[in-house]
Parts: sequence; structure tokens; C-alpha cells
Amino acid sequence: MSSLFSADFVRISSQTQSISKSCLQTSEDEAFPSKKADFAIAFSPSHPDVQKEYDALYSEGGVRPSLSQMNDVYTTTLALYLGAEVKKFGGDEVEARGQCFQWLGAGVKKLRDLIDSTEVTLPLLGWVIVGHRWELFMAIGKGNDPNDEVTVFGPIRGCTIETWSYFGAFKLLRLMERIKHWARKTYWPWYYKAVIEPLKLTTNDDDEMS
Repeated sequence: MSSLFSADFVRISSQTQSISKSCLQTSEDEAFPSKKADFAIAFSPSHPDVQKEYDALYSEGGVRPSLSQMNDVYTTTLALYLGAEVKKFGGDEVEARGQCFQWLGAGVKKLRDLIDSTEVTLPLLGWVIVGHRWELFMAIGKGNDPNDEVTVFGPIRGCTIETWSYFGAFKLLRLMERIKHWARKTYWPWYYKAVIEPLKLTTNDDDEMS
């Protein structure tokens, strides 16, 4: 998955991290059990442009607001746009999809907690990887209320790839480059306008009042 990473992005190993209970889909009785994706891709705080925006969210007390659905003290402060669940060859594909879908659903719910109710969210992406088979999914919310239904689409037609051969491996790398381009040129500008800018105003207001 290294092609996906540059100065703009960082891979987060999230196998041991839990999803915030407030972001889990719930039934009438209780929240569904947390099923964690193995990896997540975030906009990297090491990139100077991204770091500047992250740092602008620090309050006077040195606290940064939660940006993601994860409970981890570091990961929760990063903007995530893609998750991946990985199983070895012969692994349980149904379980892998379930873990990926819950990560996606929690991410959409978190986004809708963060943005104005009139703003339309862009999709989150998720890979389900079982052996050499890669399947790409995307999740969107049907409405802008955090409790509205989340829909997961996929596997996306034309984006299921087998990496048994060099042809498949290079096809995957090419697709990763397209995803990276979309994240940098479409998702981040939208995220900055919909999430970062309003939070910066809130942070500044809170600091002025303290």
C-alpha cells in the first residue's frame, strides 16, 4: 500500500484502537459491537500545509478537537478518509466486510457530527483485502443528521483487483494514485471548508472567552 503515501498522507495501524461508542451505529437496544479496521489513511501532520491547519485547531489549553471516529488520543486528532481491513488468503471475507463497513459507518457519523447540517458530506473509502483480492467500497449518509442511515456501496465496479500477477499489481498502484489525487484535490479542500474552517472559528472564540 506504499503508493498511497507521500508527504501528504500517513498510514495508521488501528488494529488495537477502538471506535468511539458515540460513532457506532445503534439498534433499539444497544450499540453494535466495535469492529476495528486494520489500517486507516490520514492527512499527515508532517506535511507543512496540513500541519498548519491541524495546529490552528489547538485551543489555548493545548487540546485539539476530535476529528475522527477513533478513540486513540493521536488518531482522533487526524482527518481520516480511507480504511482497510486485511485478511490472509482464505480469510473470512464476510467478517472483513463487516469490520470495514462499521469503520466506514462510524466515520460518516463522525463527519456529520462535525459539519453544518446543510453541508453534504463526501464519501469515505474502504478497502477489503483478502489474500490477493482487493475490493473498494464507499460510504455516504442519506441525510445530514448524525443519526440518519449510512449506505455503503460496493464493491465498486472496475475497482476489484487481483494482485496475483504483475498486471494486477500495477493496476492497483495506478488506482491508488487516482485515489491519492482525489483525496488531495477534492476531499481535502472540501474537508477544510466544511470541517477545519468552522472549528477554527469555534476554537478562536473559546480562546477569547477564556
